[in-house]
Amino acid sequence: MPIFKKPGLNGVSFTSTTKGSKVATSGTLEGVTAPTEYDHYYWWMRCGPLLATLLDSSGSYTQEHKAKHMRIFRDVVIPTLGPPPPQAKVTPMLTIDGSPVEPSWNFQQGSNIVRYSFEPLWDNAGTPGNPFPGDQMPTLTPLLRYVSDDVDLRWFEQVWKAWNVTGQEAQTAKAKLPPQKSRIPLVFFAFDLKENKCYLKAYVFPILKHLATGISTKQLVFDQIRSLRPYGDAFTVPSAKLERFIDTYSGVCTAEMISLDCIDPSKARFKVYGRVKSNSKSVIRDVMTLGGAQTDEVSLKGVEQALKIWHLLLDEKDGLPDDQPKAPRDPQHQHIGICFVFELRPWEERIDIKAHTPWCQTNRTDLHAVGNFTEALSVLGWEEHASRFARGAVQAATL
Repeated sequence: MPIFKKPGLNGVSFTSTTKGSKVATSGTLEGVTAPTEYDHYYWWMRCGPLLATLLDSSGSYTQEHKAKHMRIFRDVVIPTLGPPPPQAKVTPMLTIDGSPVEPSWNFQQGSNIVRYSFEPLWDNAGTPGNPFPGDQMPTLTPLLRYVSDDVDLRWFEQVWKAWNVTGQEAQTAKAKLPPQKSRIPLVFFAFDLKENKCYLKAYVFPILKHLATGISTKQLVFDQIRSLRPYGDAFTVPSAKLERFIDTYSGVCTAEMISLDCIDPSKARFKVYGRVKSNSKSVIRDVMTLGGAQTDEVSLKGVEQALKIWHLLLDEKDGLPDDQPKAPRDPQHQHIGICFVFELRPWEERIDIKAHTPWCQTNRTDLHAVGNFTEALSVLGWEEHASRFARGAVQAATL
């Protein structure tokens, strides 16, 4: 089921889960042979065909590029995914259908970039001594450092040290989980694949640290921004503006995750993910302008572009009143409403804001979702991308 991400001025991206993928006969994808270990082979055959299809359909990669990216996926990512169901003790929380891998296809003017995120669970996630995976992080970070381009893990290591819960903190957090939750994610990673380059991003959740300590997720996030070394002081102005907006927002905007580019910190972005439960157009206008505090030309253009296609994302061709949200198909799932991404850059006062909405919660079928997204690209004036996406979606559906 597709998930729409990031309506805005600079680009849109399409994310698809792997549910329904068929097993390829040979196990060879883009010239890369399948792993032989059983668990690894399962995830290779389950998640690999869609990633390979996106790399091929995007038209942005040579055969050598595609082979390199598939080898990294096989050798670095797949060993972190743990046993397949039903042997796995936990269900991945990265996607709405329980896949530990989420590929996406980012459309920008003049370029196509394939990305994918993954949730490292390893073999012992969910055991009594390790309710939340993370104890094998010291074995993963050297591999990530080795295969990533222009990598710098200083910021990630600081956030991980501050928010990782182990021992008694992990047990306290587990005891305080809501009744309907068996666990909460702790960390995801992602690769942006730009030609033959592989750029690393990290996503870390403060929720477990909040449960273990009682400190609010908002305070954990903004304390962490201020304490970053180097360049924490470079975020003073934008972080204060964002914190003020969250404190005064008329609804509830929960700081549930951060992400950061694992590159030279002077060039890296620090993103704060804040979720609201409503997906109405009025919420888009309000949050994407920080309640009227940020109304520069770029921000207003981003709102305009988002509203042009919002009815398509909600699968409401006739539109909805500005203040009327569309109810999710599964209101109990964590992927609801809109997850706004507040992107902070060192020494920049302006905050770039994007809206992520779980498209599968609002579209009736995959067919409707593909049609709506193709039309959205056309509305934005990206006919070539619309045609390429439609062909790629058909190809992915036949996996």
